[in-house]
Amino acid sequence: MNVSSYGKIYNWLFFYNGYHAEHHFRPKVHWAKMEKFRQSIVDLQKQEGVRTIKRAHMLGFLDPDLPKRGERDHTEVGARAVR
Repeated sequence: MNVSSYGKIYNWLFFYNGYHAEHHFRPKVHWAKMEKFRQSIVDLQKQEGVRTIKRAHMLGFLDPDLPKRGERDHTEVGARAVR
């Protein structure tokens, strides 16, 4: 499962590191163009089950929607089966 975080300050300080899922979708897109790139694939990301967290990745463990240990998202299980 891919996770992205879209906080403006975090992404500005860390070269758009929060656009994690987008980077894996298209690694050659320059970091400064990630915001616009995301806008072009947002529907596909929803379809694929990309998770968005409100905090920076380094604080992701504070996310109230974090799956419990041992839980798996159905989209993750399907994605692994395809690989």
